[in-house]
Amino acid sequence: MSNNPYETPRSEVGRSGTMTGDQRLTPGSLFKLLFIGFLFGLGPLLLANGIYDLVTGGESMVSLNESTLSGTSGFIGTLVFIPIMALIFSGITWVFVSIGTWVYSLFWRLNLQFKE
Repeated sequence: MSNNPYETPRSEVGRSGTMTGDQRLTPGSLFKLLFIGFLFGLGPLLLANGIYDLVTGGESMVSLNESTLSGTSGFIGTLVFIPIMALIFSGITWVFVSIGTWVYSLFWRLNLQFKE
């Protein structure tokens, strides 16, 4: 490991490049992976929509609790909406991916490759 204090330490799994049969991805790690993916995948799109709403002064409206928000309140509503949507999407996806990988692992061995 280098002397860089900001470098993330690598696990044994990351060093070997392959996840073996006795190493498992925990449900919490899977959820974290999905949440981060949705947050940083959908977040910029929703943020761009909020900025567009702020700049146009309400040409594009955000609906929240059956009330329409535009302008600055629409932008703030979008900022609140981003983590909520990431949480909902990752929660739903997590359920299906967890069940799917469990069923798959009953019949076949799941090998994951890691990139250095």
